[in-house]
Amino acid sequence: MPQRKQLTWTELRVGMFVLVGLSVLAAGIFYVTGQGILGPKYRLKAYLPEVSGLANGAPVRVDGVEVGNVESIKLMPRATGKATEKNRNIEVIMRVDRRFQNYILTDSVASLVTEGLLGNRYVNISRGLTGTPISDSGEIKGVEEIVLVGNGGTDSLDVEGNFIGTALTTSTITYQGGGGGDTVDLSHRSSAHS
Repeated sequence: MPQRKQLTWTELRVGMFVLVGLSVLAAGIFYVTGQGILGPKYRLKAYLPEVSGLANGAPVRVDGVEVGNVESIKLMPRATGKATEKNRNIEVIMRVDRRFQNYILTDSVASLVTEGLLGNRYVNISRGLTGTPISDSGEIKGVEEIVLVGNGGTDSLDVEGNFIGTALTTSTITYQGGGGGDTVDLSHRSSAHS
């Protein structure tokens, strides 16, 4: 006659404790990595000239408000017989909360921003004004970041001169990206940040 094993109250409590612990661990991993399973997401891609310091899972922000994260970073293959376009070296795929889709328009621009003293980088998207919302798997224009080191800190601009960082306190900058040290005079720009 086969023996019938009964589940004791202690074994049941241990099993429940392990289940709750695994659930909390899974929720913590989703929270820390930003890979939320709740809420609809959509993908955007941007092509950038360089992404040093940017990692999968890095935040994606719209004018400073966190709206998603970087899903993948991929080097674009070189086509034989064609010159590589400098500003399309790297493809960055971003997962963005669908609630913010109406803020990311065809005239929005994605750029990298360096945050803090440790140099953590994230993707910042400037909110569009006149375009139409970008659809799922659509492309957003990517621009190169310019870092300013000047009177009292490091500030960031994209290559079109749009302010990204903390406080702009200088009237000229030296661009050290790509080909060397180009100087740009910003004294003619009117800005509330000066």
